[in-house]
Amino acid sequence: MLKIFVSVATLSAVLFSFDVNTASVKDLEKIHGIGDASAKKIVEYRTKNGNYKNLEDVKKSGIVTAVYNALVKHAEDSKKFGLPSTQTATTPVQPAQKPAVAPAPTK
Repeated sequence: MLKIFVSVATLSAVLFSFDVNTASVKDLEKIHGIGDASAKKIVEYRTKNGNYKNLEDVKKSGIVTAVYNALVKHAEDSKKFGLPSTQTATTPVQPAQKPAVAPAPTK
């Protein structure tokens, strides 16, 4: 029997990875440390001024340092697991690695 174990951190990164330039308010709220007001600021600024060129540009939306740090942590976690990052919209994204599967035993 093949057992597959997925860590909570890996599962969280898979469920909550996205591009900050396409994320909705609801998507942003899924990141630990980002609430409704900050998520709205990020989306409203993007709507008025166009896509963010990099994660540093998100500071221009008026969010506090703690919220920015939550975005940075999320971007770092996404990179760690080979998932799409919120860091830049123009950087090519590496596809997630497929887990290695041992061949079935032959009889």
